[in-house]
Amino acid sequence: MNEATQDAWFFTRDGVQEGPVMMAELRGKAREGGLNPRLDMVWTQGMADWKPAGEIEDLFEKRATAEPQEALAPAADPYQPPQSDESAGMLSQEGGWPGARRRSFYLMTVLFPFVWNFGFAFGAALLAQQFGPEIMGVATIGAAFVPLVVAILFWLMILLVLLMIAAFVAIMFGAINHPELRQIFEEAMRPLQEGVGGQ
Repeated sequence: MNEATQDAWFFTRDGVQEGPVMMAELRGKAREGGLNPRLDMVWTQGMADWKPAGEIEDLFEKRATAEPQEALAPAADPYQPPQSDESAGMLSQEGGWPGARRRSFYLMTVLFPFVWNFGFAFGAALLAQQFGPEIMGVATIGAAFVPLVVAILFWLMILLVLLMIAAFVAIMFGAINHPELRQIFEEAMRPLQEGVGGQ
């Protein structure tokens, strides 16, 4: 058998068989990107079956993938928790935490109803002497609902503020495309922006 027949290689590219070509030409195709090491198959005389081009020895250049030891080390956690004295300093600069306070929630939902009913129970005897038992009977029933009414008004006020913020954001970011509303908001914001810019 002559050397040309032994060096005859066949390959498939996109499912189409091509060849025969010499090994040097096959390497050139691999180097130029003409062969896919996983999808294209290669065969030569003496091979039992077609093999993926990537499994043929010396067909593709082996690239060294040695990474420095630093790259193998686990990545450091970029998060650094704030130190306790840092957060205390920030709170003193900003005047406390921004936003609604829990104190107002507890005051309106727990403390106010307790104080109101406790105070009304002690004051009912004095008020009964002043206004009479008939009026105090009606006033006692009405007074029991005062904390509920105050709590409802408190939460409605919070809901109204949240709806105003949502409407403001929707108008400013174009979700509501009404030019007159947008102009009114921009005019209302102009003094605030000038005040912030002047500081």
